[in-house]
Amino acid sequence: MRKTSSISLFISVFLPALIWCVLAQPNTPAHAGTQKVCTPEITNCLPDGFIEDRYPTISAVVTSPCGAAIDTSSITMTLNDFPLTPTITGDGPEVTVSFIPDIREGLAEERPHNVVITCQDTNGEKAKIVWEFFIPILY
Repeated sequence: MRKTSSISLFISVFLPALIWCVLAQPNTPAHAGTQKVCTPEITNCLPDGFIEDRYPTISAVVTSPCGAAIDTSSITMTLNDFPLTPTITGDGPEVTVSFIPDIREGLAEERPHNVVITCQDTNGEKAKIVWEFFIPILY
């Protein structure tokens, strides 16, 4: 009876967990031969946190770790939900996206400013990042 109980426990608890571990791990031999997805990365997002500049350069670097070219026509940037026309420098697997506010008064003080950048590479892999910065009251 004890033997049946152990087998029952193994089948009901450990076997499903073992199967889940094998299926959930994409780097296991069971998944050999599947294509690796290589999503573009968006890094170096500036400004970030608290800043004391009402005319900051807003920028980020977009790279493809697999070496695919970034489709510069796919890049979008918004500031506080308003679409921007950023400057894009570089080509191939690394580009810099930047924007300098040119409004007369500068960006509003005492509020967060939300930035969103989206892009894709020439393989169709997409990326998106959202961050914010805050300008306190400047005297």
